Parts: sequence; structure tokens; C-alpha cells
Amino acid sequence: MAVVLGADSAGEAVAAVGDRAPGAQDGERHERAIGSLCDSEDAPLAEVQDLFATELARLGTDARVRRYLTVLATRNVRAVLRLRASSRPRRVSRAH
Repeated sequence: MAVVLGADSAGEAVAAVGDRAPGAQDGERHERAIGSLCDSEDAPLAEVQDLFATELARLGTDARVRRYLTVLATRNVRAVLRLRASSRPRRVSRAH
């Protein structure tokens, strides 16, 4: 079964679960993007899924061309994850 993330007509994030969910091809693209973000940014899956769904919904509200929403959402989520990572305190190891 696939989890398909998207946005409804009001721009609210929606998720559909099933083998034959509408927009299954987009859902597969979204899943690959989310997996890639988790790997490249070392971020928890739940956090990336939430950010991605929110960003996809935000971008989808005014989108005339929906073909590039996955690319744009991925870019924006990566920027948020990197900003969050840079604002965390870093561990400094001290050699004795």
C-alpha cells in the first residue's frame, strides 16, 4: 500500500492510503522525495512527512502548473531542515 500526500481544493494537506489511490504516480514521487530528504538531511521520517505535506499544500493552493510541486516542495523542505540543523547547538569533542 502507498501513502499519497497531496492537497485538497482548500489547500489542506491530505493523505490517502491504498493501492489505487488517486494520483498514485504523484504519491510514489512524493515517497521517493521524502525518503531522499530523510537520507540526505539525516532527519526523522515523521518530521519530513509533516513538513512535506504542509509545504505541498501551501504550494498547491495557487499552483497553475502542478507538475513541479514535488520538486519545489522538496527544495523548500530541504531548506527548512538545513536551517533547523544549523540552529541546533553543536557538540564539541575535546581531546585530552
